[in-house]
Amino acid sequence: MQDIARTLELEGATTTPLIQRMEKQGLLSRQRSAEDERRVDVCLTAKGKKLKEKASEIPYTLGCSLGINEKVAKELISHMSDIKANLK
Repeated sequence: MQDIARTLELEGATTTPLIQRMEKQGLLSRQRSAEDERRVDVCLTAKGKKLKEKASEIPYTLGCSLGINEKVAKELISHMSDIKANLK
């Protein structure tokens, strides 16, 4: 779960309740790692995979509604990454 928190740039204490809610909704499952019992592995369920697939259309749909093509979107992401790095 630390990897998820790091990717989302959130504290673990913030991420844990989100993951617990998603588990209660049947979107993912959590299990102790067989290799390291201190680690918890998080996996999408079939319901979670279906929602992920549906959500993958959001960036394209949003870009179309804003009139932004893929090239412009990539440029914006690059600029935002630069800004984020400079803020650190």
